[in-house]
Amino acid sequence: MTRATDPAFYAPLVAHPALLERLLRLYVKEEMEGAIGLATILTTLPDEAAPHFVLTTTRHCCDEIRHAGHFAAVIAELGGRPAWSGPETSILDAMFADLYHLPQRVWIASAPRLGIGDVLTHLTISWVLEIRAVERLRALVAAARRSPTTLVARCEAILADEDFHIAYIERELRRWRERGRGEEVDRKLAAALASYDRAEVAYLRVLEGGGEPGEAQHG
Repeated sequence: MTRATDPAFYAPLVAHPALLERLLRLYVKEEMEGAIGLATILTTLPDEAAPHFVLTTTRHCCDEIRHAGHFAAVIAELGGRPAWSGPETSILDAMFADLYHLPQRVWIASAPRLGIGDVLTHLTISWVLEIRAVERLRALVAAARRSPTTLVARCEAILADEDFHIAYIERELRRWRERGRGEEVDRKLAAALASYDRAEVAYLRVLEGGGEPGEAQHG
């Protein structure tokens, strides 16, 4: 268990509306940036992309937008202004800056049409983000059981979607392994996991008011 998956880390955030709102604004931003990335990827997929992958990725994109709406609704319950803009850097963009020295949207836009290697990059980063998001949300739910807001119910609805996301991504990665790209998948997964761990250090710092995600990556 890391601090980001420990309910004790979220308990003081849940207890203070301003801190909880800050956390949820970051979650809204992460979900919306994920949706933007998925939508852009869908318009640049190579011809080899299977129709079912297009369909499941489209659902994933729609789910991310709905998740942002869930978090924004709780912000409104807390008396805040629902918005997904803000100074914080999401873990998603922190990972792309770490791995490719580019924000996600710039990385996607740099190629008019993605290759299979790019698709594998997307899948491996997505898998890491989804797995870690589930761990974080479960910890948040455990800490927020007595919250007077709809946070717990909304997080549980999101978790049900995340199970689907993880399953379809793992199915796609398995398909590419069967096509002889297992070594590439393993290499990209290892890079994504290491990058996430670096990004999470800064993520925790910003939630504790000690810095901006991205600052700790090159130190």
